[in-house]
Amino acid sequence: MAQRFFLEIAFDGTHYHGWQKQRRELTVQQVVEDALGLLLRHEVGVYGCGRTDTGVHAAQFFLHFETEPPFPERFIQRLNQILPPDVAARRLYKLKRPAHARFDAFERTYEYHLTTVKNPFLQKRAVLVHHPLDVEAMNRAAAVLLKHSDFEAVSKTDGRGNHTVDLRYARWDVHGHRLIFTITANRFLRGMVRLIVGNMLAVGRGRTTPEDFDAMLSSRRRDLSAPLAPPHGLYLTRIRYPQNLLIPIL
Repeated sequence: MAQRFFLEIAFDGTHYHGWQKQRRELTVQQVVEDALGLLLRHEVGVYGCGRTDTGVHAAQFFLHFETEPPFPERFIQRLNQILPPDVAARRLYKLKRPAHARFDAFERTYEYHLTTVKNPFLQKRAVLVHHPLDVEAMNRAAAVLLKHSDFEAVSKTDGRGNHTVDLRYARWDVHGHRLIFTITANRFLRGMVRLIVGNMLAVGRGRTTPEDFDAMLSSRRRDLSAPLAPPHGLYLTRIRYPQNLLIPIL
């Protein structure tokens, strides 16, 4: 009888139109389904822990699928041989109880990477900034985020649905020529992190203030927001599930 399993992967999103399968575009979901189907010798549908935009990366991403064990020998190694070089399978898990990769995740962490020095090796993995940034002001803006729970103003949604988010951490850190923004919440709205970063870059350049950012969030008006930050600086870095839900097997 078929059973549900979780698979942990990582991917460089440069050449993909996001995670979710599309009819005419290459996506991470499509290449994972194709690879699993080839290895397991049956059609496989996979369900991810969330969606990513075109060009966005994931250092940790979980998906679930169903199949009838046992698995082929050297399953992870053989799956990685089939997957393209920019997608990697990390570990396979069985479940302590029935679970869904998206709905049972209770916390997600993203990082946004900037570089102040041109580096050809970071061309599609960090956003080059050409102007000095006031990181202290950007962190004051990050602290403003923790006062809010409604993030409609920094969402690409059309105004319908639930815009409430339990935001738990937000901070910029400097690592030499790299600036990294880390943000953690129970969930994220469509485009939310890139819109937040776009607004904080405006603060860092002195175009707006943390107080302006606070007022914009309170207004819930998307038209007052700064533009989206580019996708290639964004990484999904951590997904958390209830303790002992996932049991590693391979």
